[in-house]
Amino acid sequence: MSPPLNLSARLLAAARRGKVAPGAIRSAAAPLRYTPFRARSLCDETRSGPETSQRQFGHSLTEPLISVTKADLTPTKMPMTPTSADDTDTTGYSIDHLISQNGEWADANADWFKRHGHEKHAPKYLWIGCSDARTPANEILGEGPNAVFVHRNIANLVVNSDMNMLSVLQYAVNVLCVPHIIVCGHYDCGGVRASLSRSHLDSRDLGSPLEDWLRNIRDVQRLHAEELTAIKDPEQKVRRVVELNVIEQCLNIYKTGVVQRRRLLTSSVKSTFPQPRVHALVYNPLDGRLKQLDLDMRRYRSEMQAHYDIFAA
Repeated sequence: MSPPLNLSARLLAAARRGKVAPGAIRSAAAPLRYTPFRARSLCDETRSGPETSQRQFGHSLTEPLISVTKADLTPTKMPMTPTSADDTDTTGYSIDHLISQNGEWADANADWFKRHGHEKHAPKYLWIGCSDARTPANEILGEGPNAVFVHRNIANLVVNSDMNMLSVLQYAVNVLCVPHIIVCGHYDCGGVRASLSRSHLDSRDLGSPLEDWLRNIRDVQRLHAEELTAIKDPEQKVRRVVELNVIEQCLNIYKTGVVQRRRLLTSSVKSTFPQPRVHALVYNPLDGRLKQLDLDMRRYRSEMQAHYDIFAA
C-alpha cells in the first residue's frame, strides 16, 4: 500500500473557502484511495468515455485522483529498507552461493594474490565487448586479472553520445596508456538480431532507450545495405551484421579526439608505433574461438581522413 499523503492543513482551509473542487476532500472517515498509474498506450483502446479513460489511466477522468482524510495530515514515518537479503528467494540463485564460490576461488588462487596483489593497475588492452553473459573478456583471452580493462554494453557499440564509454576510453588511453583496443562482437548477438527484427514496429517500445540504442546498429545496416540485401539466408545476414558492426565501431573509435591525439603524439616516438592500435574481433560462443576480421584499417582510415580530418597513419 502506498504511504499516506502528508498534505498541508492549508488544503482543508482552502476547501472551507470553496477554493478546492467539490469531492477533492471527502469525509474524514473515508479511506485513502490511490490507484497507481499504468503505462498504457493511448492507442490501446478504441472506445471513448469514462470507462475507457479508467482502463487507460487507472482511474476515471471524472473522479478526483485521490481522497484525503484528516489522518492523512498526520506526519508518518517512511518504512526503513530491510538491512538483510530477502530469505524467501526460491530461484535457487542466492548471494550466499556466490560468496561461497568466491571464497573457494580466492583460496585456490592465494599464491597469485600474494605475488601480484600489490601490483599497480596496468592493463595492456581495452576490451569493448557485448554485455552478453557468454562473453567474459579475461576468460576468452586467457588472461588473468590486471591484463584487460573492460567496457561492455549491448552489441559492443561505440556511440559518441555515450558518456560512460567515452569516459572509459579516455581513462584507458590517457591514464592507463593502453597500446591496444579490442572491439569484440559475437555471433548470435541478441542486440543484432533485435535490430534486424521488425517486431518493434508492432510493440509499445518505440520510444524506449533500448530502441534508441538499436538504431545505431540499424545505421550500420543502412551503410552496408547493398551487401546485406544480397544475403538471402537470415542466419548468414545476422553473422555479417555482427562483423560489419564490429568494423564500424572500430572506425568510431578512430574518430574520437582522445584516440587521435594519442596516436599523433606516439607517432613521433621512433621506438614505438602509433598507439593505440584498434583490433576487430568476433567471438563464436559455440566453440569459444576468436576470429580476427580481415580488414585494411589503413585504407579505412585514409577514406575517413577526407571527411573527419583524422590522423591516418
